[in-house]
This record gives sequence, structure tokens and C-alpha cells, in this order.
Amino acid sequence: MKRILLTSLVLVLFSAVLFAPVYGMLIYYVNNNAVDYSSEVDGNWKVFQYYKGNERVVCNEEIYMNLTLTADKILVEGTVLPEVNTYYSWNNGTSLSYECEGSTMTFFLSFDNNNNLKITTSDSGYILLLRREEG
Repeated sequence: MKRILLTSLVLVLFSAVLFAPVYGMLIYYVNNNAVDYSSEVDGNWKVFQYYKGNERVVCNEEIYMNLTLTADKILVEGTVLPEVNTYYSWNNGTSLSYECEGSTMTFFLSFDNNNNLKITTSDSGYILLLRREEG
């Protein structure tokens, strides 16, 4: 029984020492090279389609959403998400949060290959695709 425990301990310690540089590099990269969209998303955005569960919906005059982000305020207009005009805060460079109807709404941000903004909501299960509005 002692040999099994000793062998297991040696294998675990050997693995930890072997992969410690890789773990260290991953932690360094995440802390120093994280993406920051906070300066890129300011302005007016318009949802052109969204996903709710397995359903894809293309926006039109009846189903729409406009999003305006300034340095500290968010304005959501339309029929997709609840309308709000309030202050928001950045959680990190890829997500922001604001209060809406008594709960906290969190947007997780990214950009696709066509430079469209992609927002995934925290609790309502929406994936929104937005284009920057000109003018």
C-alpha cells in the first residue's frame, strides 16, 4: 500500500513540475494580453439579427433594437430587450453590466470577422448581432 501511495505522489508531483511553466505562461498571457473592447464599442449600434435558443430572428420595422453606448451610459431602445437609459460599468474589457427592472444585466462582447458586434446576454439567453450605425 505504501508503494502505491508513494508512486501516486511521485506521478502527481512530477506532472505538476512538468506543466508548471505552461500554467505560468497561460496565467501571464491572460493577465497581460486580455482583449479590451471598452474603447471600440462607443457609439450607435443596430441589431440586424438575434438568436434566442434555437430560433434565429431577423430584425425589421416591428422587431428591432438600437443600442447607444457612451463613456458611462447605455441606451437600449426597441422590442428585443427591455428599454433602458442608465449608467453601466465595465466588469473587464469584454463584459459590462447595468441595472434593468430590478436585476443586473450583463453583456459579453466580441467582434466577428465582418466587424459586427456580438453580444451574449447573461440571463435571457440572447445572442445579438449588431452593426455600427452611420451618422
